[in-house]
Amino acid sequence: MERVLVNKKHEQLLVITKSIGLSWQTTKAILMLHPADAAAQPDDTERAYVSFSRLQPKTRWPPCSSTGCANRPLRRRTPRS
Repeated sequence: MERVLVNKKHEQLLVITKSIGLSWQTTKAILMLHPADAAAQPDDTERAYVSFSRLQPKTRWPPCSSTGCANRPLRRRTPRS
């Protein structure tokens, strides 16, 4: 994940944030965490938004909760002795 965050190309980050159901506002805030992106031109942000909005929601991961994801229950770790 760290590589995705420090990478200057945003495609991977856009796919990850869309796939886990984050909004554009949250994705944009994550993009702005990178120092180079904080000073990004409006055109760069607009291009990222267009790419983000073109991603299909059907490619999202199954919804998850504290009990696990669809078809994948949360595995509990057994305490080590």
